[in-house]
Amino acid sequence: MTRIRVGMFSMVMVFLFALPQSAQAAYIDPNTGGMLFQILAVVFGFFSAAVLLFSSRIRMTAARFKRLIRNLIKNRRSAETTSIESSRD
Repeated sequence: MTRIRVGMFSMVMVFLFALPQSAQAAYIDPNTGGMLFQILAVVFGFFSAAVLLFSSRIRMTAARFKRLIRNLIKNRRSAETTSIESSRD
């Protein structure tokens, strides 16, 4: 576990020292955080509304996909069973 931590720390340090000096001295303006929060709040609102409006279609598609996977597994098992039975004969 400590080898992983040392490796990750060394990778981060190499990455930081490999950057040009102008990029290392960069900072985030205090107003940028507020603007970023507003943008993310709008994106979250749109995503929540889309999930709410299309929840029945999302559930229907998920159930369809689940049924498809279940049928594929069932067909594969039945094909394996018939191949085993045919090899015994």
